Amino acid sequence: MKKIILIISIAMATFKADAQIKKDSIKPEGEKYCAKRGEGRIKVLAGEKEIVSDIKLENGVKITPNGTVVKRNGTKVTLKDGECVDESGAIIKALVR
Repeated sequence: MKKIILIISIAMATFKADAQIKKDSIKPEGEKYCAKRGEGRIKVLAGEKEIVSDIKLENGVKITPNGTVVKRNGTKVTLKDGECVDESGAIIKALVR
């Protein structure tokens, strides 16, 4: 019985690690996450795909699916339609809309 519980625990930990890798591996071309208004709300796109969970950049900046960017110092900024966040966490205007 202990072996079964151990095997199940390892399998669950492995699945959780795989899910984390897949979630964090969404990286658009040029490492940009762009806000787009659609369906009456702002959504954040990684390339062509909408993000559905928080993205944490290597420098600690967090991007939420609703367009909130949380800087390392805790400052929150809400992206406007057409704004993007680059790999350094800087907010920039999208070149092509």
